[in-house]
Amino acid sequence: MLNLKQGAMLVKYARASVEYALNADTKPKIPNSSWLEEKKGIFVTIHKNKELRGCIGFTEPIYTLKEGIKKAALLACFKDSRFPPIKKEELKSIHFEVSVLSDKKLIEHKTPEELLDKITPKTDGLVLEYHGYVGLFLPQVWEQINTKEEFLKELCFKAGIHNPSAWKSPKSNIYRFFVQAFGENTKN
Repeated sequence: MLNLKQGAMLVKYARASVEYALNADTKPKIPNSSWLEEKKGIFVTIHKNKELRGCIGFTEPIYTLKEGIKKAALLACFKDSRFPPIKKEELKSIHFEVSVLSDKKLIEHKTPEELLDKITPKTDGLVLEYHGYVGLFLPQVWEQINTKEEFLKELCFKAGIHNPSAWKSPKSNIYRFFVQAFGENTKN
């Protein structure tokens, strides 16, 4: 578990990495600390006027926090295919959020009803794997989706699966994970 000071440092580093990429004079600095060398799943989410403006990350712990934050921030700002790249003049109006993911754990279930019983809205992030397709929703997505069934249907679409009930298939795997989310100018 990270503390608020560590979370604030990650968010500040995400912003500084983007500012530097947009020709800022100061290279982003982050102290050398052992906790920054831990490999974790990480996402950087960007909002503008409370609307999503970019979100990219790494579900698996393939990068250290230090590397992952920088890479995810740059990708979310410049390579999220849903949005045009962030421009320098937008920097003052965008809000950065960093999510540090726990390891994912398979939700064991025999029926779709049992799966639904085991999901906790607003707490669980979910990963769906089905025939080579993979989709992920952070727990923050629960703020826009009202029911567990709708969450899983939308997760199918996010994974590129055209069958919204694929989550019910015995061939699908559903994993749960948790996040610690840290945002700019918010108390977490």
